[in-house]
Amino acid sequence: MAESNIHTLVHKETITLFPVDYRISRHAIFLINRNNIDSPLPLLSEIMRSKGFKVTTDQEKADYIMRITSYVTMPTNKNDQALPYSAEFLLSMREKLPVIKPLLVQSGDSPGEQMKATAKLVHNSNQGILGSDASNIISLGSTFGGGAGGLIAGAAASVIDTTASIFSRNSIREGLAGFEFSMTKNSGFLNQVSGLNVYAASATPEKPEALLDAAIGRAAAEMERD
Repeated sequence: MAESNIHTLVHKETITLFPVDYRISRHAIFLINRNNIDSPLPLLSEIMRSKGFKVTTDQEKADYIMRITSYVTMPTNKNDQALPYSAEFLLSMREKLPVIKPLLVQSGDSPGEQMKATAKLVHNSNQGILGSDASNIISLGSTFGGGAGGLIAGAAASVIDTTASIFSRNSIREGLAGFEFSMTKNSGFLNQVSGLNVYAASATPEKPEALLDAAIGRAAAEMERD
């Protein structure tokens, strides 16, 4: 991003191609949380509207249905590891969130390669569910506290089980924002599936919201271009 240390990365799945007539400024979309269909996404909608998306809360009036998985990997209390937290959950407590360490460090790997590696760990932590679901993203039962913003384990047993599973299999690092989605037309059968996986990370400490804003902004730019 211009005048920023935030980098973005777009990964187009092989099965996804956008309809040639699609533009975010032309078509109304209805958002569905891919991990919990009944969960609204008002805060993500707010950012998306600021980027030009025509988000509607009336599914019948939507031209397209967008199924979203969005997260930021946040620090925990365990060995400098991190976990993916639902973007909507994080935005609901945006004033309390810590500035998180940069994912992008000086190494032999490019920023894109570093983002891909962390995104792969997030996807591999989902216990075999389709990678695009990233099903172990935590959305409930957790709070942030302490100088480093570490995770205090929530009361929900499912959250504790999930964190144990992820820790046992991966070493996810903090500082990656993911905005992953698929789209179908809001009518008919055998619709073409369209979508992108978009990631953002920084070479300097950032607020999680800044990373999400960058990822969604890149998604908007890619979709309007196509």
